[in-house]
Amino acid sequence: MFWAYKENKMDDIIGFYKGKYKNSSGHSLEEIWEWDDDQLEKGHTYIQWMFPSDEESKKVPGSPVLSQFDIKEFNTDDDLKRRLLKSFAIFIRFLGLKVTIENGNIETLKFVKAQDFNEKSSNWLNANNHNHLRISRALRSLTILGCPKIASLFYECLSEICDEYPDKVTDKTKLFWKFAISGEEK
Repeated sequence: MFWAYKENKMDDIIGFYKGKYKNSSGHSLEEIWEWDDDQLEKGHTYIQWMFPSDEESKKVPGSPVLSQFDIKEFNTDDDLKRRLLKSFAIFIRFLGLKVTIENGNIETLKFVKAQDFNEKSSNWLNANNHNHLRISRALRSLTILGCPKIASLFYECLSEICDEYPDKVTDKTKLFWKFAISGEEK
């Protein structure tokens, strides 16, 4: 599609997601998938590429902003969606969560705490943590890129965790998470 070509490949999220280009920090998606939790915690420019959004990043100027073309491609290209879900699997592992499915029935899919939840949640389960913004971004990205059901289930899990640990996540953050999946204005 010649008309969709971008002069600056550093903001080509489709090319990045298909493994054709590296992001503005010089990392491919496949390289980021191999990072350990320490690298994921300390990195501050990868999340905008793993979970692109239609909103400009306030924290990392120059990050990709999804166009309507990009959103359509993610919503119609099964390989892009599969790669997005792989990114998400890595992210929830980082948070100390996992997916369960009973008897292979996708309708029973839900997110639960992994065995290492207590250890891993220390990276994000405290008020005003930068990982809360990453969670907001993941929720928004999944919602607009064709995985709203997964985003909703993730939000439900987060809400249950917030109920269990009421002083660890601010009400403002919980509203951001809700808005990220609903599309309503903040």
